[in-house]
Amino acid sequence: MILFICRGNVARSQFAEALARQAGLADVSSAGADVKPEKEGRRLAEDGPFAVNAVSCFKAVTGMDLSDNRRKAVTAGMAAGADRIVSLVDAETLPDFVRAHESKIEYWPIADPREYDVAGYKIVIEEMKSRVAALKKTLPGNGGGE
Repeated sequence: MILFICRGNVARSQFAEALARQAGLADVSSAGADVKPEKEGRRLAEDGPFAVNAVSCFKAVTGMDLSDNRRKAVTAGMAAGADRIVSLVDAETLPDFVRAHESKIEYWPIADPREYDVAGYKIVIEEMKSRVAALKKTLPGNGGGE
């Protein structure tokens, strides 16, 4: 399983998960390193202006609708169960229980699109598509891995 982690599980990790599924990777998930308890489980479509903008921009760029996706906080079990962890935040933002799996973590320094318009989101999404394609090539059965 590949686990994508960003700060709030609103944009980057949700996008990476959706793009990975679109690329044919079925065993993927996403979570946030800093999801507030009152936000966990909320649908992105009902989770405030940033989430609504992220969903709208992602749909405008990719045609995929993430509005029913729900926010999740990363757990120790998720980190332990992942074969690979892709962090979209720096190491200091990750909880200690995630950093304990350092050998499984890959860092993608992709900007948080919080203040971006559709054109900015498109740049972020295109970079993610490229990174997902490269990641896929490293996995067993996809031209890479063991």
